[in-house]
Amino acid sequence: MRLLVFNPNTNGALTEELVTRARECLAPHEVKGLTAASGARYIADAQGMAQARAAALESLTRGRVNAYDAVLLACFGDPGLDVLKQRLHRPVFGLAECAFAEALRRFGRFGVVTGGQDWPPLIRDLTDKTGYGAALVDVRAIEFFGEAARANPNRTLHALHHEAQTLIVRHGPIGIVLGGTGLAPWADPLSALLGFPVLCSWRAGLDRVVEHFGS
Repeated sequence: MRLLVFNPNTNGALTEELVTRARECLAPHEVKGLTAASGARYIADAQGMAQARAAALESLTRGRVNAYDAVLLACFGDPGLDVLKQRLHRPVFGLAECAFAEALRRFGRFGVVTGGQDWPPLIRDLTDKTGYGAALVDVRAIEFFGEAARANPNRTLHALHHEAQTLIVRHGPIGIVLGGTGLAPWADPLSALLGFPVLCSWRAGLDRVVEHFGS
């Protein structure tokens, strides 16, 4: 199996990091990365999402993906996923779609914790459009994201923990989805603090790829 990981952000370093992680999880399968040529360095609002959708549709042509068996969109907003599924004639996986499906299967009800104050309405809109709106109880976002989140990992972890606890206090026993490729490194530490595993959207995407291809 040959997988193309497309990063709709323009951050090439993040693409390299994601490809490295994917290769570790999917070995011995082949994984290559592709970074958006234009748009936002980190997708944090509706404008960035629109740019990411345009970049995905421009970059992921049949000719470019012909050498791959599947495509993984490395963005929690799944930019352009609906069109790409119809256009490319091969499996195209979006992190949000994979995470929502897994959260619904495992928990029934779930909340999302992510980074960037403009993300909650985007995620609510996405769940409504994709049929997961009834299962989503709330979306909580920490203020910082991207390089700002990585600059102070302890601050980021405690902020994520606070938002996840807020969801649990307000809504009772629910699944917690950690949304965003940039926040994937905090999935295990956050799970340890909470005392139960959170569902990392990046890992959910990789798991879905493995499930689809059978190994």
